[in-house]
Amino acid sequence: MVTSQIEQLLATTLLTRHPNNYSEALANPTPTPELPYIRRAEDYIHANCHKPITVQDLAQYAHISTRSLYKGFQEHRGVSPMGYVRLVRLQKVRDALLTARQAGSTVNVTQVALEWGFGHLGHFTQAYRKQFNELPSQTLRG
Repeated sequence: MVTSQIEQLLATTLLTRHPNNYSEALANPTPTPELPYIRRAEDYIHANCHKPITVQDLAQYAHISTRSLYKGFQEHRGVSPMGYVRLVRLQKVRDALLTARQAGSTVNVTQVALEWGFGHLGHFTQAYRKQFNELPSQTLRG
């Protein structure tokens, strides 16, 4: 088993480090096509992001195992399925805050965050700041 792994490491190293007929193909791999179950899960997320969502809900709706769902999201979106849910919800909160600011209406950041499924306000504020480089209250004030 160890010998097999060493052989594979050697072959991979030779193919990637020394010029050969496959150098260009190895340097620029062709992207894999988007998987239909990823699109189904995303559609479900966008339609239901104001409700509680679990990975099991997504996997069931997409007709795929949770493991395959995680793998597909990591490969095609660079985040976990629940990470994608959080990004969508953060964008919805931002949109609501910007709309409220433009309309001049009085909106409470806490209320908006809770409406979009953020139960822990400290984590919400931290994630919002990381995503948009500002606090939600700064978005609301302009």
